Amino acid sequence: MGAICDEGYASSLAAVSLRRLGLHRATDLVGGFQAWRAAGLPVVR
Repeated sequence: MGAICDEGYASSLAAVSLRRLGLHRATDLVGGFQAWRAAGLPVVR
């Protein structure tokens, strides 16, 4: 399970909360959606 937000902060908090609930593979996208788009990765509008 992964979490994503615009800049990465909220998704990091969500991932920590999910791991505390026992979802040990929960992760987030470092830098959020903005980092994804800046890296030139695919975006569908």
